[in-house]
Amino acid sequence: ERTSWGLRRAVATAVTTGEEIEVLEVPWDVPPACVSYVERLTDRLEALKQLALSPYFPDYLGFDFSSYSGVGLHFLRRKQGVCLRQMLSEVGPLPEKHPLLRFWAREILLGLRDYLYQCCQELTEDATLAHVYVHQ
Repeated sequence: ERTSWGLRRAVATAVTTGEEIEVLEVPWDVPPACVSYVERLTDRLEALKQLALSPYFPDYLGFDFSSYSGVGLHFLRRKQGVCLRQMLSEVGPLPEKHPLLRFWAREILLGLRDYLYQCCQELTEDATLAHVYVHQ
C-alpha cells in the first residue's frame, strides 16, 4: 500500500522469530503540501516508542535509516485480533452486567492510563472502539 505522499506499508517476516511485522517506508523528501501527514506519522511513531512498556499498544520494534537511500524504515508489530467496533456491530451490544463487558472496560481504562502516564504526545482524534483490537 502506498500513499499519495510516498509512505509505503508492507508486511515482512522477522528473520529470527518468523512473525509477520509491519514495515513503514517513509520518504525523506515529501512535497511541502504533505508535511502535515509526515508530522502526524512521526508523532504516532514517537508515541509508540514512549509506550514501549505498555502491553496495551503495538510494539515499536525499531528503525533502519541507513540501508536504503531516500527512505527511513520503521518496524512495528502487526495489529492482532478483531476490531471491537466491528465485533459489536456483528454480535450486538453486551448487557451491562456481562463479565466480558467489565473486562474490556477495565482493559481499555488501563490502556488509557498507560497513555496518560507514559506518553507526552497529544491525541489527534477521538479514541473510539474502532481503535481497540481484541485478541487472546
